Amino acid sequence: MKLQLLFITLLLGLCCSAQVHQRWPVKTLTDGFAPDTNAVKKVTVKQMHSKKRTKVKDTQPRLKFEKQVVQITGTITRIVPETGADGDGDYHIEISDNSLGDSTFVCEAVDPENSITKKSPYLGNFIKVRSVVKDLKKGDSVTFTGIIFQDKYHSPSPLRTRNFIEMHPIIKAIEN
Repeated sequence: MKLQLLFITLLLGLCCSAQVHQRWPVKTLTDGFAPDTNAVKKVTVKQMHSKKRTKVKDTQPRLKFEKQVVQITGTITRIVPETGADGDGDYHIEISDNSLGDSTFVCEAVDPENSITKKSPYLGNFIKVRSVVKDLKKGDSVTFTGIIFQDKYHSPSPLRTRNFIEMHPIIKAIEN
């Protein structure tokens, strides 16, 4: 009976953690991928919006196109810390560059205090990014550099790109 209870507890823990941290190794660069920060491609919201959405599973390893390092400059239209029961501690930031009307591109600043993130070789980057991001607000102009990420379909904010391609994680943040 004790063994069954332990198994159920572990299973529930894994299920709940997978819900909050879908594709966490990819999102936190703890999957062994080393981005080439010398090959940064400048992109626009319109370019990111035009990419085709790829369906992914919670445990999907990094996709080939998720090895791109990109940079985008724009204005923050929304910035929300993802806290609470369903949050992972990241900052969800939407920026617009007016290349596609008022559509936005989602960029995520991971929580460097997360136990998985602390294992990332890019922890120093995440700490620097958070030191910039914590003081940002709607209307600020920023330049973010980070890795392309294919998120799963979920309830979107109204203006974000509909293919659920985002920058996750941001590895460099500059307030302009």
